[in-house]
Amino acid sequence: MWDKEQPVPVQGGGADARVLGVCGGSGGGVASINAVILYSPHIFKIVGITRKSYLSDALIAAGLVKTVSIFVATLLADKIGRRPLLPSSVTRGIRVWIHAHGSF
Repeated sequence: MWDKEQPVPVQGGGADARVLGVCGGSGGGVASINAVILYSPHIFKIVGITRKSYLSDALIAAGLVKTVSIFVATLLADKIGRRPLLPSSVTRGIRVWIHAHGSF
């Protein structure tokens, strides 16, 4: 285990770490909720929102919901801690999934 005071050695003068950081961040962004935000214009068109004014309103609303969710999640993680939040979030996710599939 690395000592907290000792930095992790990176070969190549840190360039490898920067490349890994950029690739990891990009890959995580493409595979997560950011993909939904990036493809939201196409998703909203498929759903049936075709007027440009309604489409822009929907995009703004999606961005605001994402931003507010990030702030709430950050505040909860700082205040309560990550470990207590994990079981409750899994339980809520399963409950939402069951209700969503049970309603059809």
